[in-house]
Amino acid sequence: MYHSCVIKYASRHCGQASAILSQHKLGHPLDTPGLQTLVYKEGSAVKGVCIFGVADGYVYRLAVGKAYQRQGVGRALLHRAMFVLHDDYGVEEMSLNYQTDEARGYYANLGWVVDEASSCCRLKLT
Repeated sequence: MYHSCVIKYASRHCGQASAILSQHKLGHPLDTPGLQTLVYKEGSAVKGVCIFGVADGYVYRLAVGKAYQRQGVGRALLHRAMFVLHDDYGVEEMSLNYQTDEARGYYANLGWVVDEASSCCRLKLT
């Protein structure tokens, strides 16, 4: 599946990325200093977006279009973000806050350490 997809920085795909964020009722500026936005694109379809802080490794948004969920899009975006943060910025840990039990299970299955008291997940990159 991954051989035909491209994960790019968002500058050329802001309109489509904004549409996915809107679909999830998530507002977030795509060109905020200190944040990177990755876009998962396959063919002409933008399937998902990941916005993360390069200084702190915090994932501000992970959104996948409803038609593309459960296809590995979110996992691929997080995997790419891991490499960008570790290799390009020297970040040693990623973190995020989850909002649903389904999301908690999703991140736990990907190997993130879940702190249920704070609704936070952490992943060591070293």
